[in-house]
Amino acid sequence: MGLKTYLLAPNFTFEPDGPIRIGNIIADPFYPLKPLSTPAVPPLTATHTDFDCHFSRDSAKSFQGSVWAKFLQNANGNLGRKVGKDVLLEYTIESLETIRMKEDPSDDEAMKRVREPKVEAAVKAGLSGAAPVFMITGLKVAKGFLMNKKVSISRQKTS
Repeated sequence: MGLKTYLLAPNFTFEPDGPIRIGNIIADPFYPLKPLSTPAVPPLTATHTDFDCHFSRDSAKSFQGSVWAKFLQNANGNLGRKVGKDVLLEYTIESLETIRMKEDPSDDEAMKRVREPKVEAAVKAGLSGAAPVFMITGLKVAKGFLMNKKVSISRQKTS
């Protein structure tokens, strides 16, 4: 079983029966719109919904630099500056629906799907061995989604 990864869809206009479906095999997780393989029978799924969800992510970056300068040939000084940037992303979601496969595909089912011509060609297209392919095993559907971004920048002289 592979590592679980969550990616945002390229935009917010996808229908439930659109190109991003549970069970599809794709070559590029950042471009899930062109499946290499779609299951003959849609897999059984389970659904869970959370309400009034709040998430936040904070990232801070800072840079500090200094310059030694000789003033009037007799006085030495250290001129420096510290610059910081703090970004806070806050997400609010009225309801977050998680739809996932009830069971991972069996080894036999996975091998059968990997042997399909488009999937096999994508695997063999790796420059230094086999290239990975990815199966969509779940979807998260956010309703009433809001994002708030707060940016603060600080500048400080140091000596």
